[in-house]
Amino acid sequence: MNLNNFASQHRLSVTYTFDGPYGTQHDCVWFSTVYVGGKIYGRCQGRSMDQAKEAAAACALEILLGPPAPPPLEQQYS
Repeated sequence: MNLNNFASQHRLSVTYTFDGPYGTQHDCVWFSTVYVGGKIYGRCQGRSMDQAKEAAAACALEILLGPPAPPPLEQQYS
């Protein structure tokens, strides 16, 4: 599942803002902030706008979906 699918299913808006580039032309960094339903859910960096956006979306989705469930006890001690 990606962030846009999650937001669509829950009737939430997704918007991004970008800061950058910072650094030299060949070694720059972009920052992206993702807002879901008007609240900030991720701020990440990347070497391009797309990388920063993808990283912020991944952070937001991880927060929205919560941590993964632990394996059943019988599998933990096998």
